[in-house]
Amino acid sequence: MEIILADIFTDSDQSPYQPIDSENGEVRLVELWPGEYDDTISLSLRTTKLDAFITDDEELYEQDSDEEPAGGWSPYKQELEWQLEYEALSYAWGTAFSPRKALLDGLDLGITENLEQGLRRLRLNYQPRMLWIDALSINQRDTRERSHQVQQMATIYNTAKGVLIWLGEWPKFADCPHPDDCQMQWINALQKKEKEGLAEVSYHVSKLFVDVLALPWFSRLWVIQELALAKTDPFVLIGTSSVTWSELLDTVTYIIRTRSLPVPEEFVEQFSRDADRLLALGYIRSHSVRYQSLFACLVRSQYAKASDPRDKVYGLLGLCDFQVTEPMVVDYSKCLHYVFAEATLISLLEESALPYINPNAMMLGIFDRDGYGSSWIINFLGMTDCVEHGVSFRKYISTEERERRRISAHLSEDRLTLYVYGRYIGTVYETRSLDGENGEDPKNEVYDFYHNVLGPRGITPRTLLQALDRKPVKDEEIDDFANLLLGSRDTFHLPRIPHGDIFITEEGHVGSSWHASFGGHVNVGAILVYLFGTEVPFILVAAPETQSHELTNVAYIPGCGDSILNDMCMHMEHDPWIDFAAEGCKEYAIL
Repeated sequence: MEIILADIFTDSDQSPYQPIDSENGEVRLVELWPGEYDDTISLSLRTTKLDAFITDDEELYEQDSDEEPAGGWSPYKQELEWQLEYEALSYAWGTAFSPRKALLDGLDLGITENLEQGLRRLRLNYQPRMLWIDALSINQRDTRERSHQVQQMATIYNTAKGVLIWLGEWPKFADCPHPDDCQMQWINALQKKEKEGLAEVSYHVSKLFVDVLALPWFSRLWVIQELALAKTDPFVLIGTSSVTWSELLDTVTYIIRTRSLPVPEEFVEQFSRDADRLLALGYIRSHSVRYQSLFACLVRSQYAKASDPRDKVYGLLGLCDFQVTEPMVVDYSKCLHYVFAEATLISLLEESALPYINPNAMMLGIFDRDGYGSSWIINFLGMTDCVEHGVSFRKYISTEERERRRISAHLSEDRLTLYVYGRYIGTVYETRSLDGENGEDPKNEVYDFYHNVLGPRGITPRTLLQALDRKPVKDEEIDDFANLLLGSRDTFHLPRIPHGDIFITEEGHVGSSWHASFGGHVNVGAILVYLFGTEVPFILVAAPETQSHELTNVAYIPGCGDSILNDMCMHMEHDPWIDFAAEGCKEYAIL
């Protein structure tokens, strides 16, 4: 559901909206009155109650209106029409407003060109059509109502008798001599069960595949759960044509698998990127009945855009199963940092350390106090635009472990401080940067660090190479590296170019920073602590003038969580959450 930033009513003093009992499952439907294509669009609001919220007492009341339902009369029920069938519309709101006004309960209504065109295409000639349309069914001026309605999105789309995906009008390109024929060939290509003929389509038909997948609908965040929650195969509408979602998905899947479509060379990269988005949507829909954690949904949807940044989280809640915490509550009165802080805590309790260590997430907004005032809050807007539709996270958490997780971390009231139990490992004694920032060749930094610091403390070449590679290494590699390291500085070279920092602690642990391209440097005096129920070392630095710490990076130390770091998904699924509180470990306050 896109937040509507402009007032859609010409007379801002008037509104067709009457209060509804959102908390108890009431929703507004939009009745689209019949007419010809060019007639003024006329709409009416109707209030109904979603099936999932109707109690046995209310069902009896519906059958015999002389009896009052249990709990007494409610002012909300005066205009209530019971269990109206409707279709839910999934579309992109767009930015350009239509010059033609529609009428909603007799009031002039300003809507975008894309929605207006969609309503004209959906309108029937001789009978009304009942729809749920987020921009119109929800009073956008009422923050409380909007919060409750968004919380019910899963039920709204599950209850609809069908979901209609409006992509927009057909894309236009000037050099197509017979656009109607090309459009019909495109539709036929999707509807045919045998796809071998795709290799023979014309340039203009193949270009339609490129242009259709580039339409705004495919990049919007809200459409993800609208598609995934549809109980029947949605209809995809473009112009006057329609296909099923399965037909579109199966065709694009076939094209990607067989490389059979003669996509113009200059559009291959664009088509591949946009096809990946469609396949990601298909993956999420096919897995919508299974457990999906909030973080898994956030990673899979990182390419998607929303006009309200809070909807990067709120727009996915209908797909999530919260195993450890209570379900996240939609509340548009909360500021962005509150929403991201709560989403980060939920992600950590569900996925352990995975949100901070998983390279698939490619978080650019972690360990950054400038973003939301806290180093531990994940900036879900800072994720890359890449598509991750095959990632797999924890599937099931036992009841006993859920309780251990639940009590292991909590937030301050202002949502700036994370309190979490952890096991202290050591304090950084000396460190070297291998990024070449000081003008020194990384191989010389490694050589000097070993001979001046590590070697005198009894550290072996094996330990150093493992720290540099951030993984266990083979014996033959160790022998070659040791011979070079123990030779002259002039002939020493590294088997691979290292990045990030290497360090040694006062306790003799040698390691390196896990994230080399982002995250902070490892500074002398920083402490290493196991956090979030795993033996993965996190790097903490003391926050000035407080008893708190800042989270700056993850560390790789041979023998300390290296199996988790190098085989994350498997170990996150099976390794139990370590109860550091029960061990008597310290509770850390992280800013």
